[in-house]
Amino acid sequence: MTGTEDPYSSLDILSSSLDLLGAAPIPDSPTVSYGTLVVSRPPRAGKANTLLADQVFNPGLVTAEQIESGRIDVEGQCVLELGCGAGVPSLVAASLVAGGPQMVVMTDYPDEDLMDALQANVERNAQLHCPVHIRGHAWGTDVQELLALLPPDKEGYDTLILADLVHLTPPTAPLLASLTSLLAHTPTSRAYISVGAYTKQPVVDAFLLATDDAGLVWEEWAMDGRWMGSEVIGIGEVRSREDMGELKKSVRGWIVRWR
Repeated sequence: MTGTEDPYSSLDILSSSLDLLGAAPIPDSPTVSYGTLVVSRPPRAGKANTLLADQVFNPGLVTAEQIESGRIDVEGQCVLELGCGAGVPSLVAASLVAGGPQMVVMTDYPDEDLMDALQANVERNAQLHCPVHIRGHAWGTDVQELLALLPPDKEGYDTLILADLVHLTPPTAPLLASLTSLLAHTPTSRAYISVGAYTKQPVVDAFLLATDDAGLVWEEWAMDGRWMGSEVIGIGEVRSREDMGELKKSVRGWIVRWR
């Protein structure tokens, strides 16, 4: 792939129908609430529609729940989310009063509508307790702008969040290139990868094999069926803890670190 090619161009076929994924997003609503956080979804147009960034899917909600409950430890860490869409996991991390991160970086494809929606979500939620940066980033492209946001004593991010991105591969190379370029080479750095039931096993297997080849190791991300997070609301519908527990069962995940 040359530097002038769009690493997302092969994904345009996904814009035609969510049904192809067998997905179960939050119902069609301009906003979604997670506890006290309220997020607007990007408009269903352009790259937001092509990349399904105009939806809030189960893996993002479950990742947010794992952060809120402390199963993903972000205390004092520099956190970056790739392909964040509406940014629920990132915003949950930044809103933690106790055990919160040092900073959060929210990234998605460098599309004006996507960036405007993320900026609006940050501005809407005054209860954020750490610096939050928004940057456009196409997977597999240069990461120097993202690394430049780090404190002087950091050469990479302690925690990466990849919620519901693997179904957008193959090819695996662009997403994996961003992961390996951004994850700090420390014993404690981790990348959290979550997928929905609609992500086919051969696609998952190919991505995990590629992480092996890149010098990373992975382990299953153990999740029980209990919902330990805040209340979730879409179009005025409050989802019960039982409902969210069932939703959680549809999500699988892996924790990735350097070998």
